[in-house]
Amino acid sequence: MNITIRQYQSSDETALSTLIQAALRQVNSKDYAPAIIEKMCEKFTPDRIKEFSMQRKMFVAVSAGRIVDTISLVKDTIFTVFVDPTRHHQGIVTQLMKYIEGVAKQDVH
Repeated sequence: MNITIRQYQSSDETALSTLIQAALRQVNSKDYAPAIIEKMCEKFTPDRIKEFSMQRKMFVAVSAGRIVDTISLVKDTIFTVFVDPTRHHQGIVTQLMKYIEGVAKQDVH
């Protein structure tokens, strides 16, 4: 799969909210009760994502013009890794992790 990794843009908020909530409901729901999943979804509204973008470095993976993964970083700590549930096991996270590891190394030096 051909992906492009880029920094978050303010126009990504709605797409990221949709992707994250889908991942929570379809993937994380195997590990958490429905009430917990819904509480988590409340934390990833477009407005909250905009707030996060002011506190963290956020990146997205884009394939065929669509966001398929997101990851964020504060110093050397990775947050919010979410993949489109239809794109699991395609190596996207591996590519994104290598990319963000390079970003984190640059930030430390």
